[in-house]
Amino acid sequence: MADGSFDIVYASHVLEHVQNDRQALAEIRRVLAPGGLAILPVPILGLKTVEYPEANPAEEYHVRQPGVDYYDRYDEYFPPVERFISRDFDPLHQLFIYEDRTKWPTPTMPLRQPMAGIKHEDIVPICYC
Repeated sequence: MADGSFDIVYASHVLEHVQNDRQALAEIRRVLAPGGLAILPVPILGLKTVEYPEANPAEEYHVRQPGVDYYDRYDEYFPPVERFISRDFDPLHQLFIYEDRTKWPTPTMPLRQPMAGIKHEDIVPICYC
């Protein structure tokens, strides 16, 4: 693809499967047209991102556990990045992920870090070019 080929790039829950996600972010930035935007959410599964030594088949081949800090990587490629968080919306329209993450790690997910509670905010980043 040529530089600046796309006005919008949408890749939902993809980058947690990509070993070299920074290279993927650079490529998305390269093909994004001036004034374009990229919507690149990943599942936020912890407070801090944990990189795995290899893809875990028990986690649909995730190569990392993205944490709340994961979207800081986007700032290296896209100025600015706007983060839309569940709490930013009217309670009628808030989206949450309900999952008991206190049981992590498990034998099949030994690198996952636990999180308190069963109600977790969702974050959707919008990256502007």
